[in-house]
Amino acid sequence: MQYRIIFCLVAVVLLVGTVSADTLILYIDDNAQDGAISETSDADFFTLRNDAGHVVLINGGASTIAPRILATTTANEYSQLDRSAFIFNTSRLDDTAIINSAVLSLYGGSRAQGLGTPILMFTTFNPASNTTLATGDYDSFTNTIVSTNYTYASWTASAYNNITISDLSTIDKTGFLRIMGRTQWDVYNTTSGLTWLSSSSSRFVFADTYTTGTDNDPFITITYTSGATPPAASFTLSKNFIRIPDSVTATDTSTNTPTSWQWSWGDGTANSTAQNPTHRYLKRGKWDIYLTVTNAGGSGSTGATAVRVTGYENYY
Repeated sequence: MQYRIIFCLVAVVLLVGTVSADTLILYIDDNAQDGAISETSDADFFTLRNDAGHVVLINGGASTIAPRILATTTANEYSQLDRSAFIFNTSRLDDTAIINSAVLSLYGGSRAQGLGTPILMFTTFNPASNTTLATGDYDSFTNTIVSTNYTYASWTASAYNNITISDLSTIDKTGFLRIMGRTQWDVYNTTSGLTWLSSSSSRFVFADTYTTGTDNDPFITITYTSGATPPAASFTLSKNFIRIPDSVTATDTSTNTPTSWQWSWGDGTANSTAQNPTHRYLKRGKWDIYLTVTNAGGSGSTGATAVRVTGYENYY
């Protein structure tokens, strides 16, 4: 479902560029995956948590995915522990991007606290494939928490719930973001605060990518700035006094690797966009030359540098 001699004059630099933040919104697409991985066997909590997965419900297989635990009718036994899995293709980010924030948005469904009040947490996990979930991915989790905790009281049904990704280093600009939604009992491998009540559950339910392109799909919003530094504009001139119809050559000496150039010659002719242009003057006068350079980080401009142009018989 949802990418850089010696001349007689050097121009003065005036830096005018700024770096602005950009936003990338990623949905689950054909190069990624989401779903739920479950362990379904009647056992005590610790056995259930540390067992291998038995069921995978991926997009198209269920309309909801949920971190949850479900009790059996036998005291202190549980029949199901679900973990939600998200794999986002983050390689669309430029390698030089500086990530400022990331927020995972989940469209809320039901919630329950029959076995205790759950907290929604996200950790990293290491699936065998970035495009297909398997039962073996159930125990491929790590316990590195990468999100702020989302409380039961904050959970909203029929609306998006926004969970901050607190560990931005987990976002691979050349690969994928792989995170797993779990309860605090699962993450900390503890039964503290977990009770048993026949056939009851504690859970968060949210929509997955069951229907392509629906408004309820999970997505992540990444805010970033380019890692490039704005260029500092400067140039030298081959001459600063010429006679008609002589030419002047401008040589770019800007730093921080500009990628585009705009030269204003002052005589009313069109700007040049070459890095090191030559310009022929056909009018007498004193003309001011300016250079503006740009790269992914912003722009920089020079102050005016004058060229005096005379007729063949005139000197001034």
